[in-house]
Amino acid sequence: MLTVLIASRNGAKTLPKVLGSFCALQRPKGDWKLVIIDNNSSDQTKEVVSAFLNRLPLVYLFEPTLGKNAALNRGLGEVEGDLVVFTDDDSMPHEDWLVRMRAMCDTNPGFEIFAGRVVPRWQKAPPDWILNCVPLGCTFTISNPLLPQGPIGPGHVFGPNMAVRKSVFDLGHRFCVKIGPCGKSYAMGSEAEFVQRLVRAGSRCWFSPDTIVEHLIDERHLNRSWVLRRAVLFGRGCMRLDFFESPWSYETWPGLKRDLLRRLRQYTWQSFCAAMAGDQERLFRNRWELSFWYGQLVEAYKLGRESARPRLTGNT
Repeated sequence: MLTVLIASRNGAKTLPKVLGSFCALQRPKGDWKLVIIDNNSSDQTKEVVSAFLNRLPLVYLFEPTLGKNAALNRGLGEVEGDLVVFTDDDSMPHEDWLVRMRAMCDTNPGFEIFAGRVVPRWQKAPPDWILNCVPLGCTFTISNPLLPQGPIGPGHVFGPNMAVRKSVFDLGHRFCVKIGPCGKSYAMGSEAEFVQRLVRAGSRCWFSPDTIVEHLIDERHLNRSWVLRRAVLFGRGCMRLDFFESPWSYETWPGLKRDLLRRLRQYTWQSFCAAMAGDQERLFRNRWELSFWYGQLVEAYKLGRESARPRLTGNT
């Protein structure tokens, strides 16, 4: 038996396609169930999910506390079986997804975390500047197409296509509510923090390139402003992940601030030079880096203020 968890906030637009693809899934050995946690949606998410209650082994939950990780923690109470599989409300699995996930878990008993490949399903063909200049992994949650089957580091485990043995959660591990999607402004890294924490505790990750989900990418995300905002959120997440791994005190803030401001000056100057040269691709790459380091500065400031209070822990 395995359980699939999906946390959804205002996912009514994509859930019909996603749940339609779930209806076509091959049944894995030992059977399965699907738990969808509605994270205080203001759209028709509940009505969309309700339409599939008679077509899928589906449980609907409502979590009023805003935040993806709060919703996932709520869903863990409904888990059955020995394997918990995670995906998103904008990701469509291939028909053999759960069969392959089940087999990956059963044939690798020395591993606790499992990841499959996330490929893009572009709503609209992406322009060349996105393919040439944008880091696709952190921006659109797309796996490295060259990654082979076998052991991997935590940075290759993506939330739309991952599984964790239930025994990990039986030990008390939960998702950290201090990171991940939570409204419009947040530090990225929902599942990343969790996986990195497990790896530090001794867990191991295995990857299968044939266990595939397709990430639906909205055409509204194919513009520079959205991509640069994503870079800010990614920068914030990287800073918070570093903090969780090696907490620093408020007294270290002035030195860190100087280093981050130096980075910002560097990429501001490089952006200016690229603009003067008329090199649009180099200009955008530098603007992306500038946004990333700005996000780091923003989050470092927040963490500096937080660290002046009682210290954070990864499980809170």
